[in-house]
Amino acid sequence: MLCYHCMREKGDAEICPHCHAKGGADLQPHQIAPGTVIGNRYTLGDVIGEGGFGITYIGSENTLGITVAIKEYYPFGYCNRNTTASNTVAVTSDDKQQVFEKGRSRFLREAKTLAKFQTDPGVVDVIDFLEENNTAYIIMEYLDGITLREYLKQNGNLSPEQAVQMLLPSMRALAKIHSAGVIHRDISPDNIMVLRDGTLKLMDFGAARDFDGADSRSMSIMLKQGYAPAEQYSRNGEQGPWTDVYGMCATIYRAITGVTPVDSIDRSYQDTLRLPSQCGVKITPAMENTLMYGLAIHVENRCPDMNKLIELFEQTLRGQDDPAGVAVGAAAGAAAGAAAFRESRTIDPNMTVAADDYHTRHQPAQQEYQHRVQQGYQRPPQPDYRPPMQQYPPQQPTPKKSSAAPWIVGILVFLAVIAAVIAVFMAVMKKNNTEDPASSVIEAETVETLKMPDLSGLTEEEAIKKLSDMNLSVDEVKTAVSEDQAAGKVFSQVPKSDTEITHDTKITLYIAKQSAASSTPESKKEPVVDSPKAISAVYYSTARTYVEMHTSPSDSSGQLGKLWRGDSVQLIEKTSSSWYRVYDGNVTGYVYAAYLSADRSKVPSVTDPIYVDDDLDDGFLALRASASENSAKLLEIPCGASMTYLGTFEDHDYVRSDGYHVRWAKVRYNGKEGYVYDYYLNDGDE
Repeated sequence: MLCYHCMREKGDAEICPHCHAKGGADLQPHQIAPGTVIGNRYTLGDVIGEGGFGITYIGSENTLGITVAIKEYYPFGYCNRNTTASNTVAVTSDDKQQVFEKGRSRFLREAKTLAKFQTDPGVVDVIDFLEENNTAYIIMEYLDGITLREYLKQNGNLSPEQAVQMLLPSMRALAKIHSAGVIHRDISPDNIMVLRDGTLKLMDFGAARDFDGADSRSMSIMLKQGYAPAEQYSRNGEQGPWTDVYGMCATIYRAITGVTPVDSIDRSYQDTLRLPSQCGVKITPAMENTLMYGLAIHVENRCPDMNKLIELFEQTLRGQDDPAGVAVGAAAGAAAGAAAFRESRTIDPNMTVAADDYHTRHQPAQQEYQHRVQQGYQRPPQPDYRPPMQQYPPQQPTPKKSSAAPWIVGILVFLAVIAAVIAVFMAVMKKNNTEDPASSVIEAETVETLKMPDLSGLTEEEAIKKLSDMNLSVDEVKTAVSEDQAAGKVFSQVPKSDTEITHDTKITLYIAKQSAASSTPESKKEPVVDSPKAISAVYYSTARTYVEMHTSPSDSSGQLGKLWRGDSVQLIEKTSSSWYRVYDGNVTGYVYAAYLSADRSKVPSVTDPIYVDDDLDDGFLALRASASENSAKLLEIPCGASMTYLGTFEDHDYVRSDGYHVRWAKVRYNGKEGYVYDYYLNDGDE
């Protein structure tokens, strides 16, 4: 008898002697049951991963008994399935049929391409591919190891030389794959496996990396903030090998600094990314320059392809101070051309980047040239401009000397003297012709500043009007429970009152909503069910941490809040096989059916681990004796540490003075139970 957790024989034992798993994993209705055979050759085991466009199962090849990973094409929002009735995938609507089929074809096409690189040591091997159940499957080697993200969490940062050496095989494999016309588009520590022998392999190629449908309103899962370059956020962004260059360099940056890079969109507005050397990393100038070349915000300034990046890194490993072919200098005309090109690619700082804008689409007229050509990817035409590598940020080149220099200097000095005489004369004349001596001071144009008003106690409309009268606008409005303010009134704001701001400052308002015990209807955005008597069965959240509640049965709709693991709701109606309409005691909304169950035993065990975020300013999270900031601090939990999650408590829901909406989570760490802010926790999948 097979253990479907590790796909090895366990006989009649209840607990597997190999992996020590007991029983089967919880199965969601859309997931295929363990033991199912596809292609008359592969047996599926437990689910080991699930993303926006696919489900990955552990499996076994039945002829040789080899353990494999099986990825199923399953784009959420485009299809559904209830495996208690059938394993066949059904497209949700006719208008999504074409998009679904296009994605499936690309999924298989990329599998065929990647299969050509089966023996390459830097990427996961693609063994086979097939179509069944109205969908497609890729059979890959099963990687016995942990993700680079988990490895760094357990072992700490790598040295720059170690990180580059470990990732060079993956870079070389990517260079070959790029030549075949495929890019990964999702390189990050989560998609790189560290095997038991210490080698690294890049994984998770799939349809999500090249999904290009006309109806792609839920594509934010494609982008990992900090690792996705700016062109992936733009509908017309030029994507190619340089896109993977950014992801690879961002991964190296994280591996050596311990910090996720500043998101590329934020860097487009103001580049605050610190050099590794400024983070305390011991790194040679040449290697730092190469790394930052790969992390350039704009495409035309970035290392163009993986082959060039490999060449530069190999030169730095050999001890060359300045990689050949990358130097300061550009003709003025070429620099102007690059500036114009860069301006055309820059994202408007006033544009709100919403979740449904994360996907990318190439302009049809340039698609074949920009995307895939006969010989693979080619770089679009670029101005004759090369980014400086001596310094980061870039500095202007020093002009060359010429024989005309003395004449030019003489003329400039003469003109400067004349200008100074005229300036003094005008200043004296102005002073003599005014009654106010202070007016003779010429002030530079400055940005007008003003004080942020106190909006507490106002309704949303009153607050917006007050700000509008001051030529200010609201960027975001959020709702939360407040013990100090009536429902519908402002109880917190960002920035705080009396803070110095400008007319461009982004303002967030926090509007009080009624508590669960209140029967006063709140805003139309969050309708309250008037008659709970009409509501039927109680359902429980089976999410590992939480699942979002939406205003309508769509990923792109507004979010009303979160249902945490084990939270109970009352079912109003099953609107479809994918969505249920529920009432949580306060508001009604829509939740993915896959994360709800009437059987409370389906709620995941509270012994599952949860992690402290990696990037806390203090480097630790305080474990409190009770759910209060004023309670005793039991100990300090370091960033990245795992602990046992014991639940999150709605009755401690509030918004801090700095605007963060948090709740208290009960956890167990090193034998001590206490409370921490849930805002700083993650389930290890982020």
